[in-house]
Amino acid sequence: MNKKYGNHFLWGITAVLTFITCIFIFFILYRFDAVKAFFKTLSSILTPITIGIVIAYLVTPIVNFLNKKLYPLLQKWRFSERAAKSTAKGVSIFLALTFLVSIVFAVIYLIIPQLAKNITGFINNLETYFTNLYNWFSGFIDDKPELLASIHQIMERVTTALETWTTT
Repeated sequence: MNKKYGNHFLWGITAVLTFITCIFIFFILYRFDAVKAFFKTLSSILTPITIGIVIAYLVTPIVNFLNKKLYPLLQKWRFSERAAKSTAKGVSIFLALTFLVSIVFAVIYLIIPQLAKNITGFINNLETYFTNLYNWFSGFIDDKPELLASIHQIMERVTTALETWTTT
């Protein structure tokens, strides 16, 4: 390429790339629903892979620690070097995953009773919440009786629907 036109060529490429980028951004904004659907699909596909990567990241230090402790122990028991490495690695992975699963179950065991207690309390106080909401709306629209009557009917329907939903 000629040095005389090299600078102009680079400016031309910059202008073309800027134009292409603007068209691409316009396409993304114009077809945002399709782009959103694409990323939603991509996200649902990549979720298991991401969860696996996170679990591997969390379990790797435990596996390495257990492997360092088990390998010399297995060598003392007269395992061959290859058998000691593979057995130590397998047992380390099993113990680490067992530890991780037990932590998950322990957290669930601690959260579920508290969650059930909170949901029960919410359901027991639901009538009070709707009464307070109704009283607030009543004070808000005292001078509009037709609107108040409509809201009263809607609140009665919602309250009965929620009460039947929570009891069944």
